[in-house]
Amino acid sequence: MRQRLHNTRIFAIFSALFVAGGGYLVACVGDDPAIPGPTTEAGTGDSAAGTDGASGGDGASGCSDTTADAKNCGACGHVCATGFSCASSVCGNTPVQVATWNSGLLYPPPGATPLKQTACALLASGDVYCWGWNQFGQLAVSSTTTTSATAVHVAGIGPMDQIAVGGGQVCGLLRADGSVWCWGLDIGGETGQIPPNPLTTPLPPTKIAGVAGYKAIVAHGYFTCALDGSNRITCWGANDRQDLDHLQGSDGDQPSGTCAPGTPTTCYNSIPAASGTTATSIALTDFGGCGSSASGMSCWGDTAFGSAGGGTGGALNVPVDSIDGGPAPAMFGLSGGTETMCGVLAPPGEAFCWGDNVEGQFANGLKTPASAMPIATPFGVPNDGGVPPSDILQVAVGDDHVCALHSGGTVTCAGRNDEGELGAPGAIETCTTAYPNAGHTSICSTQALQVQATSGTGMLTNVTAIAAAGGMTCAIVKDGLDAEVDCWGSNTGGDLGHATGTSGDHTCDAGQGCTFNQVPSKAAGLP
Repeated sequence: MRQRLHNTRIFAIFSALFVAGGGYLVACVGDDPAIPGPTTEAGTGDSAAGTDGASGGDGASGCSDTTADAKNCGACGHVCATGFSCASSVCGNTPVQVATWNSGLLYPPPGATPLKQTACALLASGDVYCWGWNQFGQLAVSSTTTTSATAVHVAGIGPMDQIAVGGGQVCGLLRADGSVWCWGLDIGGETGQIPPNPLTTPLPPTKIAGVAGYKAIVAHGYFTCALDGSNRITCWGANDRQDLDHLQGSDGDQPSGTCAPGTPTTCYNSIPAASGTTATSIALTDFGGCGSSASGMSCWGDTAFGSAGGGTGGALNVPVDSIDGGPAPAMFGLSGGTETMCGVLAPPGEAFCWGDNVEGQFANGLKTPASAMPIATPFGVPNDGGVPPSDILQVAVGDDHVCALHSGGTVTCAGRNDEGELGAPGAIETCTTAYPNAGHTSICSTQALQVQATSGTGMLTNVTAIAAAGGMTCAIVKDGLDAEVDCWGSNTGGDLGHATGTSGDHTCDAGQGCTFNQVPSKAAGLP
């Protein structure tokens, strides 16, 4: 049944991809490159237990200021990690954003690249730590032949305000001036360098020349997009599917002329160029992207799976102002996967998804190949007869799974679960993938499942933000005045922040060559 969505007032809250006026989410702005270690003043040791909400002090015990004292941060006796200061009652070592994406295929045919995932965490101090695969230099360390199951501090950059992880590139916004810094893969201009670096020479953290004042940044596959100071969508990198919000072969693309979809190195543009589209939230898929503001939403790219709206065929070369003939709704916190896009109406509110649903990632009990129209997603548990819950703060989309963060701090997920990316047992249905490895039969759930706690018993609680990629999901979980990053799903190269084959990891079905864990676990190495 066709549903009609009406524009709804957007309320700003903590989420993963909101921008417009700053705040935590996917980014912020920074300073000239510096400091190989933590960017804040030293504390005096590991965190100690404290109580939430304290902002005053206790003069009798030497605790007079809990807003800026690294020994009494947020509460008397709560100590920040060594090397980090306290600001606004928050320790600098507190994770405030997690981002992740992948390269390769989850179910690779013979000779294809297997799934390789990288995750990064942004701390309140502006420091960035990354773990997982480093084949393209995503961890910003010299060797690209290793992986790291322990978070590695990214040196050579100043404090960042947002980060974004693509297929092989990692980018961020410098806190001081909103300039864009990228590192890793640059075969199609996705790090904004002229000319692009060859694959054999991963790019170290490098500033994109002439770019500053940006408010948000997202990355996907071989291209990157951001919002400039006027909220205009600005993209660079591969343009083989109109990914950059302009017709391929135009606006300075190299080489000029058309190129075949799926060939990012033969049709690209290293120069960030603002389009005529403005937005306050932006997200990307393998086939393009969408931007949303209080006045509505527009999308661009290849509409093969409907994630760019405007029907389910042909390619678009300009943003669309409607989806499948109906008015495009205003959405907050957009999130894109391989060929699925989701967003939230006026969070806490209902979540809507469009694009590919062949593995039941819409949580609506169906397995449909494509929808160009946003569909309400019943991510509640239990589903209450399929009625969509109105308490969703954020959505995170992976290859073929979608997770929703609820206002109570819990997480539900639906879609493919071959590698435990739903973080829950109980996925007993079978689904067939549509892209990129069409025809693979997988375990899935077309109903939302509750993500379990790190103990494997009960539900994961106190979650403040989520991120998803390929076959994995991560969450920032509050623990009193502290916080940690917990991840679950595919773990072929330390992707989850622990060594492959440890912490209760399981081996995938014969021939798939992968390891996974459906129980969330804490990512190692974060301060």
